[in-house]
Amino acid sequence: RDRSGLVHAMNVLGVILARGGSVRCPRKNVRMLGQHPLIAYTINAAHESMFINEVVVSSDSDEILDVARSYRAKALKRPAEMATPEAEAYPALMHAIASRKNHYDIVCLLQPTSPFRIACDADCCIMGLLYRSAWPAFASVTEGEIVPNGACYAAHIGWLRESLAMGTRRPFDGPACGRYIMPRMRSLAINTEEDFSAAEAIIMGMAA
Repeated sequence: RDRSGLVHAMNVLGVILARGGSVRCPRKNVRMLGQHPLIAYTINAAHESMFINEVVVSSDSDEILDVARSYRAKALKRPAEMATPEAEAYPALMHAIASRKNHYDIVCLLQPTSPFRIACDADCCIMGLLYRSAWPAFASVTEGEIVPNGACYAAHIGWLRESLAMGTRRPFDGPACGRYIMPRMRSLAINTEEDFSAAEAIIMGMAA
């Protein structure tokens, strides 16, 4: 891919955190949505990114990791203590970063529950770091809202480490994080059976 337009040559790690347990929508990450498992939409978007060099799926579920491998993502077994319903995402994210042998400057976190996010959404968050040096991180938000929608996060890894070391509980939710606005349809997050049904309706509409 042509990356000649970059201001700085930086390596970007794409991380997808996909826990096996889901009470409100069981096995949602591997359930078929149209012709692909739910998580495959996020893996494919990461592969299509102009900037992401490596795609890692972190999970406590062997079933999810098998699906990840079949879609050409690197599979990383997550420690059980980082995969409980109460566990924050940040320890698992830092575990994924630490697991890689290559050096990465930026991490792009993509939640598997956002199947309609596209590569451009991730790339816009990453470009915010490359071209707007005042922001150490970016998070996607739905148009008309200010709270991150969970689809895309991107951060300089050094800033993320420092923020967590200083005791910042959720750095991506803080004022230091810039915001990238996404359309409502692409912002749909699947957390319940109703959300999954809504996503199926969108897929059927696309195929019509």
